[in-house]
Amino acid sequence: MLKTWNVFLICATFFLTIFGTFLTRSGMISSVHSFAESPVGIYFAYFMGVIVAVCAGLGAYRWRELRSEAALESVLSRETTFVANNWGLVSLTAFVAVATLWPRLSQWLLGRQAALGPAFYNAWVPPLGLFVLLLMGTAPLLGWRKSSRALLWRSFRWPVAVALASGAVHLAVGARLGLGPFVAVEPIYPGALGAGLAWVGGKLPLVTVTLVAYNLTVVIQEIWRGLRARRRTHGAQESRLSSLGRLIGKARRRYGGYLVHAGVAVMFLGFAGRAWGAQREASLQPGQSMTIGAYELKYAGSRTELDGEKLMLFADLEVQHSGRPAGRLSPARFEYKASPDEPSSEISRRVTAGHDLYVVLGALDRKTGTASFQAHLNPLGAVQGPGLAVLVLAAGALGGTIAALWSSLRAVLGETPLGAEDAFSLGAPSAAQEQKHAVLRALKDLELERSVGKISARDYDELSARYRGDARRLLQALDDEAAPARRTAERLVQGRLAREGLLGEADPESAASTPAALATEGGGGAAARCAGCGAPSDADAVFCKKCGRRLRRRKERP
Repeated sequence: MLKTWNVFLICATFFLTIFGTFLTRSGMISSVHSFAESPVGIYFAYFMGVIVAVCAGLGAYRWRELRSEAALESVLSRETTFVANNWGLVSLTAFVAVATLWPRLSQWLLGRQAALGPAFYNAWVPPLGLFVLLLMGTAPLLGWRKSSRALLWRSFRWPVAVALASGAVHLAVGARLGLGPFVAVEPIYPGALGAGLAWVGGKLPLVTVTLVAYNLTVVIQEIWRGLRARRRTHGAQESRLSSLGRLIGKARRRYGGYLVHAGVAVMFLGFAGRAWGAQREASLQPGQSMTIGAYELKYAGSRTELDGEKLMLFADLEVQHSGRPAGRLSPARFEYKASPDEPSSEISRRVTAGHDLYVVLGALDRKTGTASFQAHLNPLGAVQGPGLAVLVLAAGALGGTIAALWSSLRAVLGETPLGAEDAFSLGAPSAAQEQKHAVLRALKDLELERSVGKISARDYDELSARYRGDARRLLQALDDEAAPARRTAERLVQGRLAREGLLGEADPESAASTPAALATEGGGGAAARCAGCGAPSDADAVFCKKCGRRLRRRKERP
């Protein structure tokens, strides 16, 4: 389901990446990357037109295949949270797009150009982002297709309890650690709207910590529930570590998604650190100092270095944290010979487990040694690194999977040379094959949801019977679809055997080698026939391909 929606999101994502480049390269929006004097912008406009035309044409061409075969089974399902989460992300995208284009839109609509600064984004974007974070944590707690109301509390009780406990601990000790649950936010608008946004913004640190705890607990709980379900059935044959590895190996998409959830949650915690951060600006002479938080920065003096490309001006700062020496920071300005009027600033950064301090060098008077500094302190900035590392790890796993699939395809194409049409058909299954894979995934998901207690036995039986009926219908359709190709293959094999002289009528061994004999030989027994519907099946079949009934096999004679 949601095929059309997913294809639209893919096309929109690619279009917006080109559109963002067009904004800066065309000079519509002021940027250091703008080339207003260059005609390059018009080529991006043409390219965007091509993207829209191609996406619309392909969507119309494949419209029948993109229609969903299923609908939402229940409001209490993971699909519902996916839809809500997608709308949250689309809302964020639309908001940022309008805000980015506002200088042009205000000029066209109001007759004057107005720009929106960081304070505007900081007031409106975090609530939308936290709504997406809440849905991201809620989705794994709901089952695919349908969740049992009776079992729903079992999924939510521990994440909710841990989230509330984390919020209570934050309220109790956060201020003592310099991470207060509430912060003062200046209104960006006069009147009730500005006051309301400022009030909400002041409470967001507590909300963020609570939701991060909620998401991380969900990830841990889902891994534990899956491991416990596997241990119940395979505990005697596997160790705990082996069970965990095989559990993840059999549901890589699911647990890969949980890994991404954990990384995003940790990054949100790092974003929250900006609420407790501080910044200072000062102009210092050698020997003077400035303070920011628990840090004292003493300006020791400037120095100059020169290489073949640039002149490097460094300003050395002796750092003390809570009265103890904590090293040296050396922000710099580089003046390149090729462009002396465009110097670059090089920050100097000190990262610890609890703080992220970085200093930027502004102006530097070489005669007097006076230098201006901007210091920024983010208490949880270092936390964003592990979160980003988790996302990179997840992306690397995805890249490895794609590489393995590509290697497999190359091996197939190398061992058996195929034409372009046949090679394309390997990656373009028929509609019936796609539906079969979807039904099999649904049955697999149902089994897992039942094992971890997200769906009741009654709902499982109802949904399982429905999907098994769909599977029988699709298998019969695929069998009918493959029948002409199977007959063609048998005819080709018989022709090859005849040319090789292996179809002699007097040779019983040759007769046993014909495709007809091979088709009924199977695993060494006669072809099976279903006792319910009478349909013939392959000799090694376990279930009837027409009605799905288990086949009764005759014992072989000794």
